[in-house]
Amino acid sequence: MPKKALVRAMEVWETVKKADVFGVEVKQQRLNWHKVLHRKDHWIDKFVGGKEPFLEKQGVDLVYGEAKFVDVHTLQVDGKTYTADRILIGAGSKPVMPPIEGIEHAKTNRELLTLPELPETIVMIGGGVIGLEFSHIYHAAGVKVTILQRGSVLLKGQDRDSSEEIRKISEKKGIDVITNTNVRQIREKNGQYVVHFEAGGKQHTIEADLVVIAAGRKPDIEGLDLNKGGIDYDGNGIKVNEYLQTSNERVYAAGDCIGGMMLTPVASYEARLAILNAFKGNKTKVDYAIIPHTVFTMPQVATVGLTEDQARAKGIDVVSYKTPFKHNGTAILLGETDGFIKLVIERGSGKILGGHIVGIEAGELIHEIAIAMRVNMNIYDLANVVQVHPTLSEGLILMAQQAVRELATQSVPK
Repeated sequence: MPKKALVRAMEVWETVKKADVFGVEVKQQRLNWHKVLHRKDHWIDKFVGGKEPFLEKQGVDLVYGEAKFVDVHTLQVDGKTYTADRILIGAGSKPVMPPIEGIEHAKTNRELLTLPELPETIVMIGGGVIGLEFSHIYHAAGVKVTILQRGSVLLKGQDRDSSEEIRKISEKKGIDVITNTNVRQIREKNGQYVVHFEAGGKQHTIEADLVVIAAGRKPDIEGLDLNKGGIDYDGNGIKVNEYLQTSNERVYAAGDCIGGMMLTPVASYEARLAILNAFKGNKTKVDYAIIPHTVFTMPQVATVGLTEDQARAKGIDVVSYKTPFKHNGTAILLGETDGFIKLVIERGSGKILGGHIVGIEAGELIHEIAIAMRVNMNIYDLANVVQVHPTLSEGLILMAQQAVRELATQSVPK
């Protein structure tokens, strides 16, 4: 939520800067970063502040402190013990800090949420979700951003087309992206920081006002004394079965602490399921097949289901369809034509295996595909949905209609 507040502020700022395109004249355009942070803090305080009274009203006793297991059904918090028939662990995650010499000079995404002054330059080490989101936020605020990505693509795990598209958009904005890098050292020099890295078989250096580690996150389970609780774990997090139950039958775990998809809605889903199984018996298995998620870059990157490569790796005969936003009348009127909508379809049955969107409001549009998949709609059903005109989402339906025409042609015997 704090990040989303910053994203929204930068979206408004980007719109203001191009207001004249829409015939709107804005005098003295200026970004007030302190007001951006104040608005963010104001609303986040309200969101967070409302949770404690709500929980207390529900009869939940809140205890603040560092918890650790004493035995299989007992926890200790600041010297006081708590015993329960069932325990749910939701310890979350923390940033991965790779073994880079001088890494103590770097910041993490947590500090970026409260940075009081805008630097002139940032080196972002990592081109995953966190690195890319904050790169777009700070670039929009006027900061020169360079991304150093260890792998060959941004947003590893996304559909190939989505990864390539957001890199193209990022570079078009002016964000420097360097892939296949190996960062060796960060050192301080005259109030700035020098990053030493390898790329293309050569040694390079780059100076910046701020260096940020965005190498991903890992389960935050150190200090819980899980062994005393009879709970198995490894470098990927707490081990759970398909019911989210740990090796200790009394204890369940959910969210980032079990690894996997480290996303807020996934954590909420897992927590609800874990509690249900803990109280009602293990009856409902966790299902990650149809979970949409969004990267809040500008524009957004959203996905649900299988990527094209994942579907092919499963041996499925697939066909994909893609429609660019530059062909969508509403996107043209909104002045937001970057990106596309893509569907991955099983040839023959027309089953929708996955959806991938790069573009304006991708995080909202992806739900149409997710719902269609959840209720087992195929491409033929989707093509019959009547959409409001003019809207962004009608591009999805028009693409489905085109897909049906092409699939019909392919099925005609030669």
